[in-house]
Amino acid sequence: MTTSGVYNQFPGQVLEGGLATALTSAQLSDSAKRWRPNQWQGHLVRLRGGNNDGWTTPIASNDALTLRFADRTPNLPETTVETSYEILTAVGASDREDGLERLGDSMEAMLGEMHRIRELLELAFG
Repeated sequence: MTTSGVYNQFPGQVLEGGLATALTSAQLSDSAKRWRPNQWQGHLVRLRGGNNDGWTTPIASNDALTLRFADRTPNLPETTVETSYEILTAVGASDREDGLERLGDSMEAMLGEMHRIRELLELAFG
């Protein structure tokens, strides 16, 4: 299953970019980079140029030189190299965190209201 179409809708903030020195349907390598292990895990990668211009997918993992894609690229010949790429944050990540915090606050308020109603019912009906 390919979910990359969903991610293409989010422009994200570009954190880093470069030129792939090796590229397959499952990963890209950039010999100019020295990333920390899994530094980009969970971020998005977007390819630039060619048949896959704009193709975006989550990064499943990375090592010092290689980003491994969560989804395989649909139209990429295994020999394609020197494709530019961008590493992005997922737009809305902080919005989701804020939303979860607001949901938690709402649930806490609702639970407090339920306790208050129970106390009123106990007073009224003993």
